[in-house]
Amino acid sequence: MLRPLLLAAWLLALPCAADEFIDFSAIKPGQQGHGLSVFSGTVPVRFDVKAIAVLANSLPGQDLLLVRCAGQDLEKTGIIAGMSGSPIYFDGKLAGALAYAWTFGKEPIAGVTPIRAMLEELKRKPSVPRSPPGLERLASPLLVSGFTPALMKALERRLGKLGLVPVMGAGSRPAGDQQPAVPVPGGAIGVELMRGDYNASAVGTITHVDGDRVLAFGHPLFGLGAMALPATGADVHVVFSSSYLSFKFASPLGSLGSLVEDRQSCIVVRKGAQPKMVPVRLRVRNSLTTREQRFAIEVVDHAKLTASMVLDAAANALDAAEASGDELTADVRITARLRDGRELAIADRFHNGRGGPFNLESFAPFLELPDNVFEPALLSSVDAELELTPGRATAEILDAYPSVREARAGERFEVHVLVKPYGQPPRKLSVALEMPAEVAGDTLELDIDGGSGLKPDAASPEDLEGLLRRARARFRASDLVVSLDDGGRALDRRGFYVDRVPGSVGAVLGHETRPARSRVKTPTEWVLSGYASTSVGLKRQVVAR
Repeated sequence: MLRPLLLAAWLLALPCAADEFIDFSAIKPGQQGHGLSVFSGTVPVRFDVKAIAVLANSLPGQDLLLVRCAGQDLEKTGIIAGMSGSPIYFDGKLAGALAYAWTFGKEPIAGVTPIRAMLEELKRKPSVPRSPPGLERLASPLLVSGFTPALMKALERRLGKLGLVPVMGAGSRPAGDQQPAVPVPGGAIGVELMRGDYNASAVGTITHVDGDRVLAFGHPLFGLGAMALPATGADVHVVFSSSYLSFKFASPLGSLGSLVEDRQSCIVVRKGAQPKMVPVRLRVRNSLTTREQRFAIEVVDHAKLTASMVLDAAANALDAAEASGDELTADVRITARLRDGRELAIADRFHNGRGGPFNLESFAPFLELPDNVFEPALLSSVDAELELTPGRATAEILDAYPSVREARAGERFEVHVLVKPYGQPPRKLSVALEMPAEVAGDTLELDIDGGSGLKPDAASPEDLEGLLRRARARFRASDLVVSLDDGGRALDRRGFYVDRVPGSVGAVLGHETRPARSRVKTPTEWVLSGYASTSVGLKRQVVAR
């Protein structure tokens, strides 16, 4: 059946194959036309459109054609997420791609991107995308599989503002079961962000095929310009009708090529190209059940997308490992390897609140790595080691006091810190310190914090190596950190950090210095919150006369 279906799709695409286009200026209000899109399976079918008006300069340097759609149950469903890119024809000529709609619109009215603007993407870069007030680009369904309901909601909050609507879908078929996709106007197209044991693919519609290049969506995916993301065919199982948002329920098919341009008027896919993906291995162990699971995925190789996709996958693995809704503690270690042989390994402890998904945002150094301002940090692979422990391993810092009121320079003493573990009586932790030789005002101020949110004792980075060095020096949320403020100044200049400089140097360099804070770190078993402070006087040596 495959060849007859492809033949039918090719016949539907004949107006496009003849390279016949029509400008918006030649289309009159009330003029009848038609569009092509897939509503079930893989074969595009016709729906009716009627021209309403041309919205001049709706986007920077770009008009939109307003049309009313009918047929294929669009009067019931409204404009459907996943129809982005559906080719629109008048007088048998291609006018453009259905791409925009009004939020909460009751009628199937849409905005069409002109094909002329899309063809320009084969030659030049247009302006930065921006939708006019009230008009929103059609949402693209982000079909995800292997994700828990809690992570689906988290993805919706983060990606919804980008025009992606996460919906539960089916995973990719095994590579051996797939045939390369054949692109036709009106056919469904997918863009893979993640594949393997977890999958995430944005779905839209093909507008035009020009040799080995395919124009689709009629609007940007992310608006990130030149990039390389895997593109696939897509099988539409059903159209889900909703008063809030109707969408195509689909799953990815065989490879189509690589998305190479993500621009204002469309995405451009080059047929046959195979973009590089970043392999990610996840190992999660549940200490309550002693069950260990391993997952293998690939995520897109892009500075602004890779790290967040890895953290989404790690949070999902944790959430899936123990879906009881009980409070849990997680120890997470992520190792990112660069193609030049360098690597960054960071670890932390997390608490998930009242059974919600883990928030791994404290891994900001990992997020900064691919998108740094110094040089490309190309990832070769990522490993994530995850361990779940039942219960709430948190503690609040209540108070602190020193073992002595005064100490001589170089003399050892202790600061006692009172912490309150959750569900337990307060406990005392003791940290050994040494009195500095010089203290401003003869009083050493001591600040006691948990490591979360504290800046590391490292120079502000001036290159990628400095960024790696600073990331490795970060504190963990379970670190008890005592900061000694003796009133001195530290130098942070051109990638170098000196924790003590003479007062005369500090006066000259001014803005390149900061308060010097010697820090003593003590690992604990809890995710710490709260704060305490105390002080110790400097006992001066009495000189006999």
